[in-house]
Amino acid sequence: MDSPLPAGVADENEWPANYNNKYTGKSYPVYTFLAESYNTGSAQLCNMFGVENVFDFACNTMRLDLDPETDITYAAVGVGATGSGPSLVNLTNAYMPFGNGGIWHKAHIVRRIGDSFSERVYLENDSWKGERVISEETAFIMRKMLREVVENGTGKKAALQNKELCGKTGTTENYRDILFAGLTEDYVSSVWIGYDNGINSQALKDASSPEIWKNVFGNYADSVESDASFPECENVKISAYCAETGKQSSKRCPWGGKGYYKTGQTDTCKKTHPLPVIKVSSSPAPVTSEVTGTTVPVTPAVTEAAVPAAEPAA
Repeated sequence: MDSPLPAGVADENEWPANYNNKYTGKSYPVYTFLAESYNTGSAQLCNMFGVENVFDFACNTMRLDLDPETDITYAAVGVGATGSGPSLVNLTNAYMPFGNGGIWHKAHIVRRIGDSFSERVYLENDSWKGERVISEETAFIMRKMLREVVENGTGKKAALQNKELCGKTGTTENYRDILFAGLTEDYVSSVWIGYDNGINSQALKDASSPEIWKNVFGNYADSVESDASFPECENVKISAYCAETGKQSSKRCPWGGKGYYKTGQTDTCKKTHPLPVIKVSSSPAPVTSEVTGTTVPVTPAVTEAAVPAAEPAA
């Protein structure tokens, strides 16, 4: 639900606010909260799974540098209001597994030092083979959700012509900091714009982190010629989903769109949904009175009919 947690759960007041200080009070799929950067969805996920579990996943699985003294809080792991916070390199590194089939490699600057006059290599950073931190299925589905941010959400201004781009925007309170992390088939990169001393500036309120990322890095990433591609995952089933339950839809379900299902999560919705009611209105032509010669409107006829939902395309 796009609504804050009740007072007393994460704060003495209702919490959190969205960046536009508005709530719709409606329910949405998780990818919508991600695409639109609503804080309410992530706060409710933290409440559902437990702040300590989310902190543990962020630190020990995704390798984020968080402080157990200050960051086991809803604010820190729910909306990113950490103490000192991870560095930009550390944060960027945490996005890598989403575009890499779930494999985490430690980010490094130097790839190779060699002799320009021969094939001699003095140093080559190939000793780190990587480590699986999340499943291929999770990485695949997360990448699809991050793609929504660029296609239909807050990251539209970062869109590239030649490369598939997935990403995430970030904005702190009063636009003190703005950030964008972007993944292409070749690279993961991020930009942060703000002040080291933490001052607020209205200059950032009108700035676009996706647009800045595109100007700084995206245009180069878009021009790279390579055979790299995001890994697919045969274990993820793609099927239409029920808009009410999120499970694979049956013929009677309201169609929610295309869903991605992990192994063991492919149950078909068994809920008995009421047939949708469609109102059909017909407006006859106005009638001219034979007595007065004036034209009077005729009240439209309205009929209601319950019709089966169309079977959604897989």
